[in-house]
Amino acid sequence: MRANSIPRWKLRLRPQFVATALSLSVALCLFVDTGLSQASAENPQRSPAPAQPTSQDAGPTSTSVALLSTPEIFSAGAEALRQRRLTEAQQAFVSVLNETPQHPDALLNLGLSFDPLQKEAGLLQLAKSYAIWQAGLSWHPQHPQILQAWTWAREQIAQRSRAQQSTFDLGETLHDQIFVSLPLRGAAFVAILLLSLGTSLGMTYLARRRQARESESPAPPWPWAGGLIFSLGLAMGALSLGAWADRQVTRAVLIAEAELRAAPESTAPELLKLSPATRVQVLESKGDWRRVALPGGRGGWLPSRAVFLAGDPAQKLLDSSTP
Repeated sequence: MRANSIPRWKLRLRPQFVATALSLSVALCLFVDTGLSQASAENPQRSPAPAQPTSQDAGPTSTSVALLSTPEIFSAGAEALRQRRLTEAQQAFVSVLNETPQHPDALLNLGLSFDPLQKEAGLLQLAKSYAIWQAGLSWHPQHPQILQAWTWAREQIAQRSRAQQSTFDLGETLHDQIFVSLPLRGAAFVAILLLSLGTSLGMTYLARRRQARESESPAPPWPWAGGLIFSLGLAMGALSLGAWADRQVTRAVLIAEAELRAAPESTAPELLKLSPATRVQVLESKGDWRRVALPGGRGGWLPSRAVFLAGDPAQKLLDSSTP
């Protein structure tokens, strides 16, 4: 047999296969990272369940709290909350958050300690719970219990503030339904998969069309399914990018009634009087004042004591005025 008759195997790297492999690799890496991130977010180092109370159990005092570990303080706070010793529970959860500001269970239970579930709960009580859950949501956007509590509080406040357009509007409602509840990494993963599949189908079509042109054969049909899949991937990618950009915005909640002023001075003209639980976007801080933007687009300055956002000490909720 002549040498030139020996078959030679050549590896052909088709562009569409290379693009699909790279996209799927990126998506797989994102999926693995998503799983690890969600596992760490949904299964944090939780404090152990509080021990059953005994006759010797007592609420944590300032002396005893200093001698307890963070899990023990949390357990004492949870027990105080179950027995409706709310002030004691609040102090315990604030102590936990002083040590671990992003502790999800302490954030959740501190909101519950303001007793927002009672029928006689005032707007200020709901505002404090709403504010701490809003802060928790900024750190743990997919925490199911915080998200559920935040959604419930928002609905309760909306029912009490129908007449005040500065508190809730249609834009904020759509924002909460889409951006807040969207699992960002999961949406990005789906977008990459759809774009990968759509790109692969499109490049396959171009390759078949080139081959048909070279062989003078009829052109293949246009891949409508590939175009639809690619369009869905673009839409999902745009939605993921919008949700990511939205989560870079600093949002806060008013925990007291306050006057929106034109300048960071108590003598500046008053623009609007805002009620507790109004959600604002913080743009700038200057001394004891914060420049904010309201959902409708109007802006001004508010005293920082009336505004609570993620990163503020939890003690601020206890120091604010009570109804």
